[in-house]
Amino acid sequence: MNQIKANKVNKLNLKYKNQESTQLLSEGMNEFKKFDVQNDETERVSNDLIKDINEHDAIHTLFGCSTDLKGEILAHIWTYFGTTTELAQMKKVNKHFDHKIALQEIGHFKLIKSWFLNIYPIVTVIIKAKKMKNKFPISSYQNYLNIELKLIRSEFNIKI
Repeated sequence: MNQIKANKVNKLNLKYKNQESTQLLSEGMNEFKKFDVQNDETERVSNDLIKDINEHDAIHTLFGCSTDLKGEILAHIWTYFGTTTELAQMKKVNKHFDHKIALQEIGHFKLIKSWFLNIYPIVTVIIKAKKMKNKFPISSYQNYLNIELKLIRSEFNIKI
């Protein structure tokens, strides 16, 4: 990932990142994908990961996560604590060859360092997720595509 591009994109005033966004989830996902610096990754991955990538994009959008390394870490924390995704599913994706390649490109030292440097935001996300009314049913996110982000966030008490 090009860090300069990531910083530029993350400074944009993207509507889906607004807690009270009136965008539909589908519109927010389109905005996310349009400005996602890693969007070309979807063309490189195996077909068996497409469902997981679409769910991951919905998580980025719904929880207002950026696509820099910190945002990716927080999206994973939201996934585990704020959605109905099972740990076994997350492990399956993490063991996939395409995911391993992405991790190699980042570098394990850089990834671990980033986890430690972002411990406060990680803990904050865990606390916010624990305050949600229910976990978001990510495997059926398509049922929410035509609902405003602010309404979904209100229904589940999601505070981005």
